[in-house]
Amino acid sequence: MFIVDNVDISSGTLGGLVIGVASTGFLLVTGRLSGISGIVENFLVPGSGWSKSWSCSYVAGLVAAGLLTHGLLPGASAVYGSPVYMDALAGLLVGFGTRLGHGCTSGHGICGLPRFSMRSLVAVGTFMCTGSLAAYAKRYLVESNTLPGLMETVPFSANTVLAVAIPSVVTFGVIYSILSLRKGTTSSTAQKNISLSNLAVEHLSAFICAGLFGYGLQLSGMCSTERVVRFLDFSSPNGWDPTLMGVMGGGVAFNVVSFYLLRRWNPQAMTCPMPKDSKESTTMQKVIKMGGHCDNTAITSSLVLGSAIFGIGWGLAGICPGPAIVSLGMGSKVAGVFVPSLLVGMAVHEVVKPSPSSHVPSKKSA
Repeated sequence: MFIVDNVDISSGTLGGLVIGVASTGFLLVTGRLSGISGIVENFLVPGSGWSKSWSCSYVAGLVAAGLLTHGLLPGASAVYGSPVYMDALAGLLVGFGTRLGHGCTSGHGICGLPRFSMRSLVAVGTFMCTGSLAAYAKRYLVESNTLPGLMETVPFSANTVLAVAIPSVVTFGVIYSILSLRKGTTSSTAQKNISLSNLAVEHLSAFICAGLFGYGLQLSGMCSTERVVRFLDFSSPNGWDPTLMGVMGGGVAFNVVSFYLLRRWNPQAMTCPMPKDSKESTTMQKVIKMGGHCDNTAITSSLVLGSAIFGIGWGLAGICPGPAIVSLGMGSKVAGVFVPSLLVGMAVHEVVKPSPSSHVPSKKSA
């Protein structure tokens, strides 16, 4: 094993720090962790009233980050040659796996490890192992000419991706808002107490924090499928690229400090609505559940299996939910195949998922 020449630990670490800032800012304003796969699922499955409508703004912010900054970071979306069917399969696996395992690199990595969650540590270890194995297996099959059509390209241009992706996001957001508004008449008391100003701040903060998160993903190299695959396949004869160690290191290090300070300061989330007759509030100590909290120690078969499936998809395509959506805004042809498959995988999980009692941790506060 040898190190590739274009290692960029500084950009990886700086990008990780930007991601940490974005996730901490979103947490402080909304009281929510930045688990991208969960946010995308919210975007896919409308909730009651306006409870999930902010996810539209978050997804739009990720796409906007790709649109606005890809000219500044031309190498951020470098593509590792892969056939269409492989990208489609990877999207299905990532979509299904992230929902079965309740998280991906952002939820379990950037937001889970800083809370010293054993659950997230197991998930990260699992998808890193299966991701490395999948990347190695793919390279082996290619070199042995077992895997056909490696350098086949998708039959459409980057402009086609943009022409389809942007109107689709806008249209889905409008439809989502209409459905949410219609369901709003039966919303809970807490949802009824959402003021227009809080709703506007929540959507604006989701869009801005997602844009910053997306910029961090590009800066760090997470949107480069080539760099991701070279990180996962450390035995490649082309060399190992450790750049992405800086991403996780920078993001986790920042959030370790920020989460500690937020729990010590313990402010209430700025936009989180509470029933008027409730004496409780959504404070950082209730949101940031540390260490031995029951939500952090529930190691289930679905967690391990889902993380393993996600890792396989990640290793095959070199891309996960957040970078894929940002790359969609950059006109990436890989994302043009991967993202629809990702949504299908999530939809399949919605259909076949087991009952909540079999895998959801207790929601008791610390």
